[in-house]
Parts: sequence; structure tokens; C-alpha cells
Amino acid sequence: MNYSYIIKWLGTIGWEKIDEADNRAEAEKLVREYNLAFHGGRFKIIKKRNNKP
Repeated sequence: MNYSYIIKWLGTIGWEKIDEADNRAEAEKLVREYNLAFHGGRFKIIKKRNNKP
């Protein structure tokens, strides 16, 4: 089963999707980079099932 990881950031109007990654390690690396770029903030990673073969 294939999964992708959605990265969301808590903005002024709620949780906003800002990126997507193919694996958990890549998603965590992107969160670290966004944390620096956004000067902190709240992020969450959501595991999503892909229906693609």
C-alpha cells in the first residue's frame, strides 16, 4: 500500500496544506526547513493512503 505525507501549518485561518512528501523522513526534514522559514509555528504531518498502484 502506498502512502504520502501531507504537511500542514497552523495559519491564521486554520490548518493549511503547505507541502506533500513521499515518506516520513522526507516529511520531517521539510517540517524542520519550514520551521526555520516560518520562524516557528505549529506543523503536523498527516499520513494519507494513495490509491495509485
